[in-house]
Amino acid sequence: MRHNLKIDHKWLTPVASGQKKAEIRRADRDFSEGDELLLYTPDKSTGEIVVITHVLPLDEVPGYKGGPFVSLSIEPLRRLFGDAVVEELNKGSFG
Repeated sequence: MRHNLKIDHKWLTPVASGQKKAEIRRADRDFSEGDELLLYTPDKSTGEIVVITHVLPLDEVPGYKGGPFVSLSIEPLRRLFGDAVVEELNKGSFG
């Protein structure tokens, strides 16, 4: 399954380099191991396709008092620029 999600430039760069290995997101979708995320900047100039390697519902963490969020462990697969981002977005989001 593919989920298309916006991400700020300052967070996308460390994702692409492999330095940022987790993404915290609202648990408003059925995120699963093996799903792909298309993380893209709001201006659609840059994106990164990553694969989810682990899903941790934060409400299962002892002491967590926040809303319905998940921590997604991720591995980068492919960097996208310009028209390639738009082409991937046009394929749709299936999550």
